[in-house]
Amino acid sequence: MPTANRVPRNLSLQFNTRIPATASQVFDAWTNPELLKTWLAPGNMTVPAVSRDLRPGGAYRIEMKGTAAVHNGEAPLRAEDLIVVAHGVYTWLVPGRQLSYTWSGTWDPSEESHVTVSLFEEPTGTTITLDHIGFHSDQSMQAHRSGWQSSLTKLRQLFATS
Repeated sequence: MPTANRVPRNLSLQFNTRIPATASQVFDAWTNPELLKTWLAPGNMTVPAVSRDLRPGGAYRIEMKGTAAVHNGEAPLRAEDLIVVAHGVYTWLVPGRQLSYTWSGTWDPSEESHVTVSLFEEPTGTTITLDHIGFHSDQSMQAHRSGWQSSLTKLRQLFATS
């Protein structure tokens, strides 16, 4: 029988941010493994490997290296730091407009949540709306809030320097 903190509580997060790039460029940053490695890890964590089958029903796997202190930006990355893996399946893809996928991690194999990224191109850039739903606990939701905030900052910086 599941414990109270493992019962899905439908906790969710939403982020809205503007990126100084076209929707096509932002979609590419979200789906191109080499670009994902540059921004999709919180704090001082790194992404040594990404694999993906970019189609509905296709799987992805993102390896992130670092500890909780590295995640929070409180410590530098060390060679001996652990690798954690985020993985899931793409459920919806509309190039340049939207992608949706399941999200699970080796840090809590019992939790599977869902991410939807919607892109709205405007003359001065693209607005991203990111919805992450299905957290089982407040602790998981808060950890993901911190992770997404940090990663989205890195994504903005990726395009601010280009």
